[in-house]
Amino acid sequence: MQYSAMTKKYPVAFYVLPVVILLVAGEILAWGVYTYRYRGEQDRVIRAFVGLEADYNPDMVSNYLPHPYLVYVLNPNTQYYHESFYGKAPKQFINSQGFRGKEFTKEKSKGVYRIVCIGGSTTFSYNETDETKTYPQLLEDALNTTFESPSFEVINAGTPGWTTAENLINLQFRLLELKPDMVILYEGVNDTYALRMDEEGKSDYSNFRRIVNYTAPGAMEKFLFRASRMYRLYFVTTHQVAFDINAIAAKPYPPEKKVLENLDKGTGKYFRSNMDSMVVLAQSRDITPVLMTMGHGPWHPSLMRLNGLTREVAAARGAVLVDFEVTSQPTYFVQDLIHLTRAGNTAMARILVEKFSETDLPFRKRSAS
Repeated sequence: MQYSAMTKKYPVAFYVLPVVILLVAGEILAWGVYTYRYRGEQDRVIRAFVGLEADYNPDMVSNYLPHPYLVYVLNPNTQYYHESFYGKAPKQFINSQGFRGKEFTKEKSKGVYRIVCIGGSTTFSYNETDETKTYPQLLEDALNTTFESPSFEVINAGTPGWTTAENLINLQFRLLELKPDMVILYEGVNDTYALRMDEEGKSDYSNFRRIVNYTAPGAMEKFLFRASRMYRLYFVTTHQVAFDINAIAAKPYPPEKKVLENLDKGTGKYFRSNMDSMVVLAQSRDITPVLMTMGHGPWHPSLMRLNGLTREVAAARGAVLVDFEVTSQPTYFVQDLIHLTRAGNTAMARILVEKFSETDLPFRKRSAS
């Protein structure tokens, strides 16, 4: 009786109208937030992940692909689809083998000395858009200019965000088949992100890494995505859309106080183990390992700690050491004090060539003319 009386006193519209007003207001607010955050290219990427962008999908438009052992790898498909999707050439060229830089064949040509550069975004040369000015390409050019023989080929195996864990797996599973004569290991800063986690990320970095998984939305999700901006915001926050592969491939960090405690007490033991394993693996295949300390401008002491371990591994295993840290200059780095400017890429190549010139390697210098 009371409900019936209230219904007579207040029509259904009295209760429904506020809900409708709230929904409309929420949609208007969500429209503004979504448009501000994800305009233009980003909106198209999200639509591709949902499956609403014609024939495009994440494996075509993302710069990265999920991988069962390496978390993610560079996407060779982007060279074919990037320009048609975005309407402009990609910032960096990923070749058909899934590495940055010009095309090469897996089979090494006769008389070629093949060098593979291993590392993260600093090896990848993230801030450099000219393919002729990355550190590995500058190194190849400088070596072929300095030495008469052999003929040098340098492959850029750097992948943004990778730690020594991914680099070790990549060396075993993907790089050994390229039959390199030398590997250059330049790593450190990405492992400090694992150090921020409990137990230094664990020996397999499972406290640091999480699986990258592109889940295809169902019909209802696609309908809601089309119909509601509020749902679009929800979708982006709950699904893995690869705007930043480093962010979605890493677990959330603990509170800042705990992060600082972990960094202060972190020994870098897993970094050392991974570096040591890469050196031993290379030496077991008659591949010359070259270890470079990481330059910075300066950065957190945890990186200096890892550079010290790089020196120790080189000394213990008889690997060639190139101490780039001690030669670092402010002009070598962009604002984050880690990623290299073109001057930094050039300096890395020059320092490596100088080291090779004074090391007992089978290189014959060009005669002065």
